[in-house]
Amino acid sequence: MKYAIMLFLGIGHSRGWRGSGAEASVNTPVRSLVFAADTAVSWRMLLGRRQERELLDGLITAVRKGDSRVLVLEGEAGVGKTALLDLLVDRADGCRVARVIGMQFGTELAYAGVHQLCAPFLDRVGHLPAPQGAALEIALGARAGVPPDRFLVALAVLGLLSVIAKEAPLVCIVDDFQWLDRSSSQALAFVARRLHSESVGLIFAVRDGHSGLGVDSLPHVHLDGLGDDDAASLLAAVVHVPLDARVRQRILTEARGNPLAIQEISRTLTDAELQSGVIFPGTGTASELEASFAQRWSQLPAELQQLLLVAAAEPFADTAMIWGAAELLGITPYASGPAVAAGLCAADSTVRFRHPLVRSGIYHAASPDARRVVHQALADVAGADSAHEWRVWHVARAQLPPDEDVAAELTTAAERTLARGAPAAAAALLREAATYTVDPELRSVRALAAAQAGMQSGQHTQALASLSIAQGSSSSAHTFHRAELIRAQIGAAAARGSGAVPALLAAAKHLEPLDPALARATYLEAFAAALFASSLAVPGGTLHDVASHAHAVQLSPEPTPSDLLLRALAARILPNGERSTELMRAAFDALLSARPVGVASMQALWVAGIAAVDMWEHQYWDRLTDLHVSASREAGAISQLPLALSSRQGAVLFSGDFELADLIGQECAAAAEATESRNVPYTEPVLTAWRGDEAASARIIGSYLNDATARGEGGGVAFMHWARALLANSSGRHAEALVAAREAAKLRHPFDTSSNLGLMELVEAAARTNAHDEARAAITLLEAGMNGSQSTWGRGILARSRALVSAGEDAEEEFRDAIANLERGGIGTELARTHMMFGEWLRRARRIQDARTHLREAHDRFRRMGAAALAARTARELRASGTTVTSVARTDRGLTPQEEQIVRLTAEGLTNPEIAERLFLSPRTVEYHLGKVYNKLGISSRVQLIRKLNA
Repeated sequence: MKYAIMLFLGIGHSRGWRGSGAEASVNTPVRSLVFAADTAVSWRMLLGRRQERELLDGLITAVRKGDSRVLVLEGEAGVGKTALLDLLVDRADGCRVARVIGMQFGTELAYAGVHQLCAPFLDRVGHLPAPQGAALEIALGARAGVPPDRFLVALAVLGLLSVIAKEAPLVCIVDDFQWLDRSSSQALAFVARRLHSESVGLIFAVRDGHSGLGVDSLPHVHLDGLGDDDAASLLAAVVHVPLDARVRQRILTEARGNPLAIQEISRTLTDAELQSGVIFPGTGTASELEASFAQRWSQLPAELQQLLLVAAAEPFADTAMIWGAAELLGITPYASGPAVAAGLCAADSTVRFRHPLVRSGIYHAASPDARRVVHQALADVAGADSAHEWRVWHVARAQLPPDEDVAAELTTAAERTLARGAPAAAAALLREAATYTVDPELRSVRALAAAQAGMQSGQHTQALASLSIAQGSSSSAHTFHRAELIRAQIGAAAARGSGAVPALLAAAKHLEPLDPALARATYLEAFAAALFASSLAVPGGTLHDVASHAHAVQLSPEPTPSDLLLRALAARILPNGERSTELMRAAFDALLSARPVGVASMQALWVAGIAAVDMWEHQYWDRLTDLHVSASREAGAISQLPLALSSRQGAVLFSGDFELADLIGQECAAAAEATESRNVPYTEPVLTAWRGDEAASARIIGSYLNDATARGEGGGVAFMHWARALLANSSGRHAEALVAAREAAKLRHPFDTSSNLGLMELVEAAARTNAHDEARAAITLLEAGMNGSQSTWGRGILARSRALVSAGEDAEEEFRDAIANLERGGIGTELARTHMMFGEWLRRARRIQDARTHLREAHDRFRRMGAAALAARTARELRASGTTVTSVARTDRGLTPQEEQIVRLTAEGLTNPEIAERLFLSPRTVEYHLGKVYNKLGISSRVQLIRKLNA
C-alpha cells in the first residue's frame, strides 16, 4: 500500500528519465494522461494544435541534428501548455529530457529551479572550467566559497547543458516558468539567449500576465483557446449526458476554448445542471478553477486531505520529505484512487499535481492551523542540522510571529543564501526574518540587510519597502543614514546620471561621524556618478560639490588605495589643489599594486582610469583598464565586464590597434547582451568615427546621443559631440567639425575628458578655418586642464596644437616635438594624425620631399589601422605632392563577425573553453564556428589557422 501512495505522489521516477540516481537514460515514451484521469482522453487524443505540434516536431528535429532551439509557450491557465509539453516529451525519441516545474510557494528558495535541472548532472561539473564549476557548486550549496556572480553561475549552467548534450540531444522543459525563483529564472533566461549549436532544446511555459521575466525577446507562441469544432469534440468526450443545443453553446462560449475549463464542467456541475443550464458559473477563470479543486479536496477522506496538503506545502515535491512527513503525521497508506478520480492528481509517474492551481487551491483552502501542522512535520523531517534554507522556510510557516528563534534561523539561512550568490532569495528570507523579530532594533537591522540584498538583486520596490521598516523600527542614527544611503544607491541604479549625486553626498555626509570607512566609499561612489552626470549635473551634484565634501574627510591611519584615490581626486578638482598630480600618481600606483576585491575596488579602477585620461596619462590608463578587465574575469564578476571592457577598448583604441579594439568591443557587446547591461559603450561610436564610416557614424552617434541625454549623462553627450568633430575633421570638413567641437568643449570643468578631447579637435578645426584666436584660446584651456601633468601624450597634443597656430621654424619644431612625444607615449592614432598634419604643412611650405616622407608614414599607419577617411585625406595630399597612391583593399576572408572574433581569440592562443568563457558561449558552439571557419579557409586545424593568419 505504501507503494500506491508513492506512485500517486510520483515517487520513484521523474518525467522523461528512466533509471535511478543521478544517471539518466535516453527518453522512452510512456503513455500518460493529459487532460484528466479519465482514460478516454490521452495524449493520442490531443485535439487541434496542428501548427503548434508541427512547430514542436521541427524543434525536436533541429535538436537531433545538433542545433539548439528556444521556445516560449504562453497562454492562460488551463489552455493546454502542459499538455503540449507532455506531447513534446512523448515525441522526443532519442533525446534526453529534463523537466523543471516552477512552484508558486518556492519562489524564495535560491536556485531551486537550477537545482531541479542540474542536480542529476553534477557529476559532470568537472568538465567545466574551474571558475564555472565552483560557481555552480557554490550556488547549489554543494561547496563553500566566495559568493559567485550570478552570470557566472548562468554560464556554468550553459556549459553543463552543452556537456550533457554531447552524450545525447537534450530537451529541457520549464513548466510554470513564472513561479521559478528569481535566481533560476535569470540563469535560464541567460542560457536561452546564449544557446547556438549545443543540440539543446529549451522550452518555457509561461502563464499570461507575467512579463519582465527575461524571456520576452525569445521566440514566442501564444496558445489561444481551442477552435469551435475541437472545443465541441472535447466537451462531447467529457460530458456523457444529452445537452440542449443552447446550453452546449453557452458552455462553449463561456469556456472560450479553454480545455481545462471545458473538462471541469462534468466535475463541477450535476447532470441536471448540465442539461438545464439553470445554474452555471460565469466563466472558467483561474480563481474559479482553484476554488473547484479546493472543494473537491475538501470532500476527500481526512488523511488523504492531509497527505495532499503535505505535497502542496513541499516546494520541491521532494519524495523523501513528503513521505517522511506523512509517516510523522501517522497517515495510513492507502490507494490514491479518490484523488485521481477527483481530478486532482495525474495518474502517471510525474511529481506534479494535475494542474498548478490544484496545489495553490489546496494550500489556500487549508486552515492556518492545518498548514502549520504539515510545515512542522516537513521541518522535523529535514532535521535541525539541515544546511538548506527550505528547512527554515518550513520552520517559519509552522510558527506564528513574532518568534526570535525562527527569526535567527531565517537570518542564518539568508546569510547562506547570500554566500551562494542569490541576493533575491536572501532578501526574501531577511524580510521574513524581520517579520518574526521581537526586538525593534534587531528588526531594523534585518530589514536593512533585506533592503541591501534587494538592491543588489535589482528588486528596488521590495528594497524600498524594507527600508521603510528599517527606519520605522529603529532610533539609531546609523541605521537611519545607512537606509538613506541604500535609498540613494537605488536612485543611482535607476538613473546613474544627473539626479543621483546629491542624495549620495547627503548620505555620505551623515555617515562621516558614524562610519568613516563607509562614508569614504560613498564619496567615491558619488564621484563615479558625478563623472557620468558631467555637464548635466544638477545643483549640489557637481564634481566640485563632491570634491568639496570629500576633501575634508579624515583618512584612516593606513589608507586604502581607494582612500588615496579619493584624496587625489579632491585635490585635483578643487582650486589651488596642492600636489594633485603627485597624489594622483601615488593613487594609481597603489591601485595597480593591490589585488582588487569586490565591486567597490572595481569601481575605483574605473574612476582612476577616467582620471588617467584627464591627466593624459595613457600608460596608466592602459594598465588600470587592463587590471580592471583581468580582475573582473578572475573574480568571475561578469556583471562588471561591460564597463571594464568599454574602458579598456578606449585605451586600446588610442594606441592605434583598431583590430584589438574591435575585438574588445565585440566582447563588450557580448557581455552587455548576456548581462542585459544598461551601460552605454561610448567607445563604439568613436571607433566608427575613426574608421570614417559616415552613415554608420551618423546613425550610432545620434542614437547614443539620445540615450545619454535621456539618462542625464553629460559626459556621454560631450563624448558624442567629440566623435562628430573627429569624423568631420578626419574627412576635411573643418567648418562642420568646428561646430561639433564647440559643443563638446563648451562646458569646461575638471575631469571632463570629452571636453579635453573636444578642445583638441577644436584647435584643428579653428586653425583650418582661420579662427586662430579661437584656436589659441582652446590651447590655453588645454594647457590649464593638464594641471602640470608632464605626460608624453599631453605634451604631444599641446605641441601639435601650438604647431597648428604657429609658422616657420616654430611650427616645425612643435611638430617634431609632438611626433617624438606621441611616439614615446604609444599614442598611435594621434601620432599618425600628427605625421599627416606635419606633411600637409610641409607641402604647403613647398618642401615636397619632406612632406612625402611624413604623408607616406601617416598613410601607411591609417591604412593598417583601418582609418578610411584619414587614409583618403592623406592619399589626396600625397597625390597633390606628385606621388602615386595604390589603394590596398583589406582582405575579406568571408567570415561572419562572430567567426572573425573567434579566429582572433584563437590566434591569441586561447582554448575553446577559454574563448567560450570570453564570448558567453558554450565550448561546443565555439567548436561549431571553428569548423565553419576551417571549411571557409580550406584548412583543418588550429595550427594551420594560426599559420594562415600570420602569413
